[in-house]
Amino acid sequence: MTEMELYAWIFLTVSEQPTPLWSILFSADGINRAEPSLEEMQKSFGWLQAQGLVRKEGKEYLYTETGVALKKSIPRGNIDIFSFWDNIAEKFSQLPEIDFQPDEITEKEIATAYRIRRKQFKEIMRKIDEEDKS
Repeated sequence: MTEMELYAWIFLTVSEQPTPLWSILFSADGINRAEPSLEEMQKSFGWLQAQGLVRKEGKEYLYTETGVALKKSIPRGNIDIFSFWDNIAEKFSQLPEIDFQPDEITEKEIATAYRIRRKQFKEIMRKIDEEDKS
């Protein structure tokens, strides 16, 4: 995965509302069938914040006005998530190169987020099993 694809993947997991790390991990898995590593999260959020596309509120992330505008500027139409992801990565590759520092997400924060994400997934699966039995 290229750097721009990585940044686009993580960008897609955020929303206009503050988004906790566990939800970001959940979304990342839904998009790519993989969970980003601590280093990928630190690097991506550092770059996204330095570009002014995402901001951090406490321990949660959300789009800035610039991030919302950039996402809306990319036609979604009937394209699948992978094409949309590619289009965002292409748009990111047109942004100026900048120096940035990785975000300060800690190992403890990411471990907690992974635990919550697994708990949420188990709860969803439990509900699906209950519905199937009905």
